[in-house]
Amino acid sequence: MNAPLTMKDYETDQEVRWCPGCGDYAILKTLHKFMPTLGLPRENSVFISGIGCSSRFPYYMNTYGFHTIHGRAPSLATGVKLANPELDVWVVTGDGDGLSIGGNHMLHVLRRNVDLQILLFNNEIYGLTKGQYSPTSKVGTRSPSTPDGSVDRPLDPCSFALGAGAQFVARSIDTEMKHLTEMLGGDQSAINLAATPPAAIMMVGLQGSGKTTSTAKVAIHLRDQFRKKALMASLDVRRPAAQQQLQGLGTDAGIATLPIVPFETPEIIAKRAMDTARKEGYDVVLLDTAGRLHIDDELMDEAASVHNITKPVETLFVADAMTGQDAVHAAEAFHQKLHVTGIVLTRIDGDARGGAALSIRAVTGCPIKLLGTGEKLDALEVFHPERIASRILGMGDVVSLVEKASEVVEEEEAERLRKKRVAEYEFQIQNEKIRKLMDQEIT
Repeated sequence: MNAPLTMKDYETDQEVRWCPGCGDYAILKTLHKFMPTLGLPRENSVFISGIGCSSRFPYYMNTYGFHTIHGRAPSLATGVKLANPELDVWVVTGDGDGLSIGGNHMLHVLRRNVDLQILLFNNEIYGLTKGQYSPTSKVGTRSPSTPDGSVDRPLDPCSFALGAGAQFVARSIDTEMKHLTEMLGGDQSAINLAATPPAAIMMVGLQGSGKTTSTAKVAIHLRDQFRKKALMASLDVRRPAAQQQLQGLGTDAGIATLPIVPFETPEIIAKRAMDTARKEGYDVVLLDTAGRLHIDDELMDEAASVHNITKPVETLFVADAMTGQDAVHAAEAFHQKLHVTGIVLTRIDGDARGGAALSIRAVTGCPIKLLGTGEKLDALEVFHPERIASRILGMGDVVSLVEKASEVVEEEEAERLRKKRVAEYEFQIQNEKIRKLMDQEIT
């Protein structure tokens, strides 16, 4: 079994080089903590930057990355996402890089909404030129380029993003660690596989919620993302051809299904599935339980019996995003009987915004873990809080984050690093002047 990723897996061997006390340290540390919670392989993430302090970010993330040119990160990121829609693409930029020379590119990527995560570090200064005022600097800001104080009215990044038609916009500051983490990931939670194989995952829900198809999707997700060998078993002995449906999905997806034996009870099928998985070396057993058009005692007793036999590490309630309070009442009933551990929200690609998800989350206290985004078997995504919020609000997909810089750089170390960086910068300037003089003498 592959061990889950930790923040150390996202750190690189590169020396982090920013000015002492800079909030960029905090942003980096927070992202190192957050990325493992997505449950994605590192090779599925790409960080793309332009020019300036933020441009160093890809060097410090142990993922794929591009360090591009001034203001062009949104354009490059758009190309990467369109060519590889399965990738999780992040743009890392600053107020100078993203809103000055890169303002036009930023405008278009926001209004086209190509499903990028954009982190804009609003330092209210242009770090590339060591202190030049930026489009977000306050009126009167004195800098090398505005010695008498800037006269331009500052640009508001959130207003800019909303005006451009961005689907979801969030803002925070580097002293609000809890808010930053909640804004970035909040209740995000990966599938729990922390058990001696085979780990049982029980799929429950009302009939018509997409439970059987979701069972196959989860099996594919575990195989492709975590290299887990899964066995699927249908426990639905009442709905006509329910077992044959799961068997057909398994054939299409290349996922093993438990052979159908007529007249077995759900409890016997569950026992046989776990025994088969142990003997044949499966990592996970996915149990597709029976659904009903409404909750009844017989359904709940049957589910509770299977739960006691298999001791699942996950009990996932499958809910249709297009249903309303029926799904909420069902979720509450299942949770009281079985202790639901997570939610799979299906048909998130439909017309409904998924507001029922908030109610289900409230009555169960369980995290939404996965989203069904289409009818194809690979149309399943790890839940991103900002994405479901975007559907509920009619918005969508930009997050800001940082963390206290005071936790990263101690005061004495900060002063030492500051003096070192100043000396290095002055040396580079002098070296460049000497090189230019030598070039002139040669020519």
